[in-house]
Amino acid sequence: MTHPRDRAGTLARRSGSRVRQEPIFLDFQATTPLDPVVLEAMLPWMSGAWNAHAIEHGMGRTASAAVETAREQVAALLGCRSSEITFTSGATEASNIVLRGATSAGDAVVTTELEHASVSETADDLEANGRFIHRVTASEDGIVDVAALAEALDSQPALASITAVNSEIGTVQPIDDVAAMCADRDVPLHSDLTQAVGRIPVKLSDWFVSYASISSHKIYGPQGIGALFVADAAAAPRPLATGGGQENGLRPGTLPVASCIGFGAACDLARTRREQDDAHAQTLARMMLNGLSELEGWQLNGSLETRIPHNLSVAFEGVDAEMLLASLPELALATGSACSAGSLRGSATLRAISVPEPLANGTIRIGFGRTTTPEEVRTAASLLCDRVHLLRGDAP
Repeated sequence: MTHPRDRAGTLARRSGSRVRQEPIFLDFQATTPLDPVVLEAMLPWMSGAWNAHAIEHGMGRTASAAVETAREQVAALLGCRSSEITFTSGATEASNIVLRGATSAGDAVVTTELEHASVSETADDLEANGRFIHRVTASEDGIVDVAALAEALDSQPALASITAVNSEIGTVQPIDDVAAMCADRDVPLHSDLTQAVGRIPVKLSDWFVSYASISSHKIYGPQGIGALFVADAAAAPRPLATGGGQENGLRPGTLPVASCIGFGAACDLARTRREQDDAHAQTLARMMLNGLSELEGWQLNGSLETRIPHNLSVAFEGVDAEMLLASLPELALATGSACSAGSLRGSATLRAISVPEPLANGTIRIGFGRTTTPEEVRTAASLLCDRVHLLRGDAP
């Protein structure tokens, strides 16, 4: 099920006799559209009384079997066993289960200044409630300071939580090396893999990661569902809620069968299409950077090489990012993480990598995805250049 595209690359949807033009969507780090294959897999399960926990009768057993197939698909994407997957409402809940449920008052937790708000704000709350939080710095390239991390891990914290791919600037962290460092010191490691799965190779069985979090809607699956990985050898965190005993008591509540199945289908696509999607994103990123090259006074935030090509964090001198986006109704863009929208000037990531405040104020995030076309990118680059010139008051 797709929508026709007009020549400008925007989606054209017909409502009655009127056609509504939608902006070119370049915010794939915030969310992704539901893939038609995923929707097709979900449709048979979106009506009817499907309850995967009602195994006393045939309909319940059918739903349970379908959910277990989805669990296997999630595990295949992560390179782990299906027994290590717990369904959650998303990565935010999964990360909270680990940080809150695998630590106690008086424990130390090592994390970084590059974490998503679901980790960083949870760490802030834990710190206010008796944990000791050590936040490791990052280089100007947007990569965690490995030497500082090793020193922090030497203190034998109860848990380390290190993201694999930064959600704002797209830099890839050396998570396999980090995992080995944690394993050498017997420190359990949690990693937010939300921006990593489907974009970089992930094989948790080789990484010595104890816990991991992912969200379905970042990989063309339905919103409102995600997964928590708990290694068989890791201690199970305390649940945040009780009642019902579902998901081995770690995450109680009736599972949304259709969403689980859609999530599984999205994971299957992400696993089989990763290299194809990556090549597509690389082409689009080069095209956008080439398109912006006519401008002076801008920079790419974070490493050009050690990043996912799906994400470009671009700072423009002499431009306020919010004003820039307001001047671009033709484009759906963001200033940073959707979970911290409106707080760009307080971006912990941009501060961590020493982006000067004037450039931080002029930073936008451009995200490419499976459905982005070259024509859309060319149009977007041209519009960006035009509006930056306009806001700067450049002479025509």
